[in-house]
Amino acid sequence: MVETSPLLSKAGRLAQEAHEGQFRAEGLPYFTHPVEVARILHEEWKIDDENILCAAILHDVVEDTDITLDEIRVSFGEDIAKLVDGVSKFRSENEDKAFLDRETVRKVFDRTLIDPRVAVLRSADRLHNMRTLESMPRDKQLAKSQETLSVYSKLAESLGMWVVMKELEDLSFKYLNTTEYEKWKERLENDPRNSDLFIGHTVSSLEAIVRESDVNASVEVRRNTLWRLRQKSEKIP
Repeated sequence: MVETSPLLSKAGRLAQEAHEGQFRAEGLPYFTHPVEVARILHEEWKIDDENILCAAILHDVVEDTDITLDEIRVSFGEDIAKLVDGVSKFRSENEDKAFLDRETVRKVFDRTLIDPRVAVLRSADRLHNMRTLESMPRDKQLAKSQETLSVYSKLAESLGMWVVMKELEDLSFKYLNTTEYEKWKERLENDPRNSDLFIGHTVSSLEAIVRESDVNASVEVRRNTLWRLRQKSEKIP
């Protein structure tokens, strides 16, 4: 985290006090969640924008504590308040769930209707929740995993966050069907086409073709998710 920032320190103090006495399903103080969301944004995704990191730390205080959006606005400014409000509205439980999910996806693909920063915040929030899903009851594991596949993996994909999309899909697959997940994981690990040697040779060959053809292009490697490999296999007659 950007520990030298007075604004981030201020946000941390407020969130820690506001979430006092609240705990996660895994037994940890609830404050560890917004801190981890901010860590994912900063350390894993290399986001240094102070307002986004502050919003990550504060993203649950309006919804889960007595702190109001007006208080956030007064203490941290309009932009951070807007981000916190956007995250809360993004996942409102007051909306019909199926409608909300369709609208979420539609708004993500139409960038004029949603602040991409809110989408990034929600992606980090969901990623941490999926990484800690083991502590949740089975019914919630299934519901969260299905929702992640329906909405949040598509959200990450629309933002060009392929690595995040891959982790969200594979974590969802793991909880939705553990047996199938393990089968496909083993199959992929034992497939020689997935080895670094094979991939490196293929990339080198393609790069040589590109150079010889005098084409302005680059070769990028993307490993498909276990979920998508399984889905594709079901479509093969």
